[in-house]
Amino acid sequence: MRFDDFSKDVQRLLLSHWSAAEINDRLIDPEYFFDQVVIPRLDYLRRQGEEAPRLRIYHTPNGDLNVVVHPQ
Repeated sequence: MRFDDFSKDVQRLLLSHWSAAEINDRLIDPEYFFDQVVIPRLDYLRRQGEEAPRLRIYHTPNGDLNVVVHPQ
């Protein structure tokens, strides 16, 4: 999976916290990246009182990983 595979909303969200090079390096295992890095970071920001969207991660029928940004 590559960074360009995500929607523009997800790309903007990720780029607001990490560089494109960091994201591409971490997307070797995209499920781990989102479950262990991205979602905990967004949860932390919400606990600190900042606005951070929620992400919905699911697999398409083809088995591809898909990420959707949900506003607060």
